[in-house]
Amino acid sequence: MKRFLFLISPLICLLSLLANEAASQDSVNLSSPSRTIATYTKHIGGDQYELSLAGKCFNTGDQDKNESLAWELKQVLDAKGLVLRPAELPSDSAYLDTVTQKHHYVIFPEELPQISLQRQNGRWYFSEETVKAVPKLHNTIFPFGSDFLVNIFPESSQKKFLGLRLWQYFGFICIIALSLLIYFGLLHLLTYLVHRYSSLFETKREYAILRSIIKPFSGFLILFLIRFLLPVLQLSASLNLYFVTTFDVLQPLIAVLAVYRSIDMCDLYLKGLAEKTESTLDDQLVPLLRKILKVVVIIIGGLFILQNLNFNITTWLTGISIGGLAFALAAQDTIKNFFGSLMIFVDRPFQIGDWINFDGTDGTVEEVGFRSTRVRTFANSVVSIPNGRIADMKVDNLGLRKYRRFYTEIALPFHTPPHLIEAYIEGLRDYVRQQPNTRKDFFEIHLNSMTDH
Repeated sequence: MKRFLFLISPLICLLSLLANEAASQDSVNLSSPSRTIATYTKHIGGDQYELSLAGKCFNTGDQDKNESLAWELKQVLDAKGLVLRPAELPSDSAYLDTVTQKHHYVIFPEELPQISLQRQNGRWYFSEETVKAVPKLHNTIFPFGSDFLVNIFPESSQKKFLGLRLWQYFGFICIIALSLLIYFGLLHLLTYLVHRYSSLFETKREYAILRSIIKPFSGFLILFLIRFLLPVLQLSASLNLYFVTTFDVLQPLIAVLAVYRSIDMCDLYLKGLAEKTESTLDDQLVPLLRKILKVVVIIIGGLFILQNLNFNITTWLTGISIGGLAFALAAQDTIKNFFGSLMIFVDRPFQIGDWINFDGTDGTVEEVGFRSTRVRTFANSVVSIPNGRIADMKVDNLGLRKYRRFYTEIALPFHTPPHLIEAYIEGLRDYVRQQPNTRKDFFEIHLNSMTDH
């Protein structure tokens, strides 16, 4: 019996090796892009990693390198909050990219265009470009190493609580504490510098605007710091996705707030330059420019946020252009007023400070806005008239007169002799000629009429 077992034991070992190889082949299917990613996620997901099998999705010829690339790719994708979904990938083994006409598939074309699959000898492996890009991406995301924070805490912190390890909770607390410390320190430092050099500001408004910019500027830097440190916690891709989405919304939002407030500082600077010039055209342009810049900043910031949330901006803008006709019809008065304001700046029928008369109303121009022009009447009231109407109506610019006509009547007694009347009229003419601010080439002084008194 022992001799029989001795004889068949090599056969049993051979059959066992063949069975393991067959099981390994069944668990590694690289026949299509979706099958390759399914194989990779099956052996690299969860708490139990089978790097030897996940590494077979790479074809470098070095098993150790394949396993290292498989692990580093997982950490890169987790840090960026990118989740591999095999069901969304092509299942055709002969898939052909319509642009390059090659057996090539980019998994994350927007977020990570370097990560792709390519067909080699009838199987789909991670491409050569991916093999080169993964170590560089890993070094960029983990400049101090992915195990930097793990090595600081004891082994007892590896225990899990509510899906996270204890060291991850401690690490998150450390990152938040460090970020708050730097935020308040930076806020205090910048506030001190602004207060220290407040004497350089001409007005208190400049000082107040600059102080209002400090908080969003500091907050933007701290969010950047947290985003830089968060990958060392080695959170799952699904959890990192929430953090990445939050950062993608908060960072452009805070940046827009900082730039929006900075426009007020630029507005004060441009107003100072405009006051030094004789023309009042720039005095009209500065307020309008401030409003346009703020609208542009809000629109650009909104587009950045929508793009970060994976909205198709091109399709969205196309939809807007399709509905643009209906919008234009609904807002035709607003559009008319906008073009009316442009015509005012181009044609310049009046400027700020001019005395104008329109539609029976007299007053001084105070502001030419995006939609309307404001005129201060001589009764000290303010009249706002849409720029579209001003562009179509007759405007009498009394402020452009070189001379203002003075019209009056002087009554003389009926018994005044004619020669005295003529002498009096000639005396008035001499008086006008002697005045330095009167027009000498054209003025009329005559005996105008004979009345009852």
